[in-house]
Amino acid sequence: MSLITTEELLASYEHHRQSEEGRSDAIAALLTLRDAIRSYEGKTVSEFTQWIQDLSDTLSESSESTVASVSSACKSFCRTITNSHILVGDWKKAVEKEADTFTEKALSARRILTGIAVKFIKDDVSVLTMGMSKVVLDVLKQARDRSSRLNVYVTESQPSKLGHKMAKKLVDEGIHTTLVSDAAVGHIIDDIDVVVCGAEAVVENGGIINTVGTHQIAMLAHFHQKPVYVVAESFKFSRLFILNQREVPSPKNQGPLETEFEDVRTINPAFDYTPPSFITLLFTDKGNTLQCNYYVSKTKKLVALPSLGKMTPSAVSDVLINL
Repeated sequence: MSLITTEELLASYEHHRQSEEGRSDAIAALLTLRDAIRSYEGKTVSEFTQWIQDLSDTLSESSESTVASVSSACKSFCRTITNSHILVGDWKKAVEKEADTFTEKALSARRILTGIAVKFIKDDVSVLTMGMSKVVLDVLKQARDRSSRLNVYVTESQPSKLGHKMAKKLVDEGIHTTLVSDAAVGHIIDDIDVVVCGAEAVVENGGIINTVGTHQIAMLAHFHQKPVYVVAESFKFSRLFILNQREVPSPKNQGPLETEFEDVRTINPAFDYTPPSFITLLFTDKGNTLQCNYYVSKTKKLVALPSLGKMTPSAVSDVLINL
């Protein structure tokens, strides 16, 4: 089989991360696995299945910043290329072809879902977002091109300050941006029309794992009857089932909060879990085959939506079943 070492694997991953501006860690991991498959020299299906799973685990465990998204993408990739209908006959060529097809779809996923989601960002609206989501950034850039007036509020996302990075990129794109302290969301919620966020992973019940603070923002928006839209590529759909915040995976390099007091216990999670009850719609590149329905909170009427790309959280489970 291929003699690719852990060092070579991680070097390839880092190369793909840095080779294109705006590329996500999950996409870099998928491209790394695709390249590794092209060099595979093993003879048996069982050897290959174990080998690709080991590489996937190595990438997932080595990811410093987005453990959930990389893990979800790698697992989705492995499920696809080790499907029983592929590992027959000339299975090596079939696997290479399936790996190429999967990565090509993953590379186009952001473009597809942003084209769908932007239609829900109307003219003269104020959007609240958090963290540094490349997908959300693309949606807001397209919304700017379609709207004469777009206002974006970004929370700081302390202590990582990812919101500062997002605000800088939005300003560079000519989008009117306001940076808000995390504790001040309640203060500005009446000025907000819609919350738009990304996701590190979409779990089985339609909830999401995302930058810490997403849960409380979504809960506040739900209370004030503000729609919460999530944008996430379908390869981030995970078979995780989260029961509480303590089960949310965290990066290995996540340290404690800095404090001058030695005897004070600190809690500093990187991500939190937002339940589906706080999410209005999830936009993705892979729609359900069935029509999705959802309730509009103001009118209390059941509205039918076209199936492609727009999903209620309850429809996520159906997509996972078909993976």
